[in-house]
Amino acid sequence: MKKTILLFFLLTFYSISFSQDEWTYIHPNPTLNQLADIHFNSENEGWIVGPDGLIMYTQDGGVNWITQHSNPAESFFSIFFIDDNEGWVVGWKKIYHTINKGATWEEQENPDIIYSGSLMDVFFLNHDIGWIVGSNKTIFKTTDGGENWTKIMFSLGSNELSLLSVNFLSELYGCAVGTNYNPGDGLIMVTHDGGLTWTETIISPPESAGFQRVLIQDSLVGWATGWSPAYGIVSLYKTIDGGSTWNVSGQHGGYITDIHFFNENNGIFVNGDIINLTFDGGETWDSIVQTGAIGSLTKLSCRGEQDIVATGNWGSIAKSFDSGSTWENVSSGMKASIYNIGFFNSMDGLALGLIGNTRYFVRTSDGGYTWVNDTIIPNGEFYMMRIAGSSGYLLNTNSQMMKTNDAGENWELLDIYPNHDLYKDFQFIDENNGFMCGNLGILTKTTNGGLTWENKSLQAENSFTSLFFINENLGWMIDNNGKTILKTQNGGDSWTTVSLTLQNDFQPIDVFFVNESKGFVATEEGMLFSTTDGGETWEEFYMFPYSGIHTGINFVSESEGWYRGGSSIYHTRDGGHSWTSKQTFFQYILIEDMFFLDSHQGWLGGSHGLVATYMMPDDINENNQELSPLIIFPNPAREIMEVQLQDKSDEITDIQIFNMQGQQVIHHINLPGSNFTTIDVSILKRGTHIICVTSIHSKNLLKFIVK
Repeated sequence: MKKTILLFFLLTFYSISFSQDEWTYIHPNPTLNQLADIHFNSENEGWIVGPDGLIMYTQDGGVNWITQHSNPAESFFSIFFIDDNEGWVVGWKKIYHTINKGATWEEQENPDIIYSGSLMDVFFLNHDIGWIVGSNKTIFKTTDGGENWTKIMFSLGSNELSLLSVNFLSELYGCAVGTNYNPGDGLIMVTHDGGLTWTETIISPPESAGFQRVLIQDSLVGWATGWSPAYGIVSLYKTIDGGSTWNVSGQHGGYITDIHFFNENNGIFVNGDIINLTFDGGETWDSIVQTGAIGSLTKLSCRGEQDIVATGNWGSIAKSFDSGSTWENVSSGMKASIYNIGFFNSMDGLALGLIGNTRYFVRTSDGGYTWVNDTIIPNGEFYMMRIAGSSGYLLNTNSQMMKTNDAGENWELLDIYPNHDLYKDFQFIDENNGFMCGNLGILTKTTNGGLTWENKSLQAENSFTSLFFINENLGWMIDNNGKTILKTQNGGDSWTTVSLTLQNDFQPIDVFFVNESKGFVATEEGMLFSTTDGGETWEEFYMFPYSGIHTGINFVSESEGWYRGGSSIYHTRDGGHSWTSKQTFFQYILIEDMFFLDSHQGWLGGSHGLVATYMMPDDINENNQELSPLIIFPNPAREIMEVQLQDKSDEITDIQIFNMQGQQVIHHINLPGSNFTTIDVSILKRGTHIICVTSIHSKNLLKFIVK
């Protein structure tokens, strides 16, 4: 802990370099991507793939992961390794190949690069012979390890027909399965001549709407799993005659995404977040196991007769060492969507999360990398939180407030003005003055730090959802029902109402004022309004992509501000006239809240436990290392990073690299006398790190990103 504090203390005095992405994803670990496939060669060494061209690699059983490949324009669906070193990854019009555990991935030529669309699964029988299946009823085959792929089958224009899985028992006998999305049939295709010709079996709803995975157990027995249009309808089929006929195997329903047999009797299949086991060759599947994974599991990687690693939604990774009877999570993090986040300092923060109707109050002591449920503070459950400096405030559902003035060391319980609909927003301007607002025109005020509250409510037809006060007198509120902005200049005693437009056709969501004159309102439609006369008049200022109710605006100075909308965050440095550096983390992940400790450090909280952090020091601008005596290149780095001192007469003597928890991960000592060296950072976990370079004349730190 001391090392962590020292690291962040030093960072405030040394220059830091930046990448194009200003925000660094830090939680959950290792990713929130919808992982599509997984492969483990051993207990420790494995890979995961998914959207954004993601290929991640671990050599310690999933404790740490490094990103071997990433490209937002790509998406991967399947990975297959034939041995410890050689493997293939396929996805949207892409085929990649490695012979060195993924240290380098080389793209292989796709025979129908323009039309083939999504390549959904890859399977190799040996180092030379392999198959790929995908959309448009695509089947490719190689006999030279992928140097050349031959088109076996392809139906241009059949975009509703997709093959999703392929499996071969020998060079001749194989099977591919998929779906015809319209009208919704399940498709099973079998070949006995290495894929030159195929026989098809169509299984129509309600028995099946499509097949996700195929497994050939032996020359006679095989399995096809998938989904059905209604719960209680089968989605598991079995053949006992080498694929000539396929029959229902029990009533399972749901969406069976993968299946594996360890031997003739013991098998496993995945159905959402539930694992089903059989001990009699699939005659019965009556052993059901909950894995406790963050999201639903979809794919299995099995080794031997006991070891399993599974992956799926929201970066979920879980493993079992007893054939699936018990599981432990490899991925770490909380499931709750973080809708409130705040920090007292660089390390200590609080957050409120939600899963279904259950609320969670969590805290972190390492800057947001790990979170634990808080069981120290009583009087929950809490539904809203605000932090300002060393003061913090929590509202619970019992019309009570927990308050701290010493960064959470001590808390006191205060009664607040009752509101059965719960308050929608509140703010403390200083230690004494605060306001709370809500539905039915509720507005309350305190002038003694929350000890007592005065009712300042307006008409019941008002629905107040957001407020912002510059001081104890001057403030603004949003009336959700009227789509209007209200202003007070006397601490809430009286209000004036202004519409954003004459047509009243925009729904305001969030209000923020930089000073007494200049302010902004963010709307559900993505329109940003501004005022320069204290909210007397408003004008359309900037249009963002539609972002819905997950919208917020925050300025850290008169010129620099942030806008969050849906899954993206934007940055301005010219008072909102232009917005740059749009950053989106993961598809379908919403940014729920943002908090800034000061103009140089902030955090984002979002759905499924998303936490990201931003750090910018006082003494350097983005992409500018002119003020630093230390240069590192490239940044972000993937493999080899160059380190150079500006002073050619100086000599590097020692290099340390820390992760953002303050842990030393690389240390080079007694370096040869030079102002230049290189470091292999490929072993590091993806994300933000700090390099500390000691030379004869100085010591310097820089922040860098490992891709």
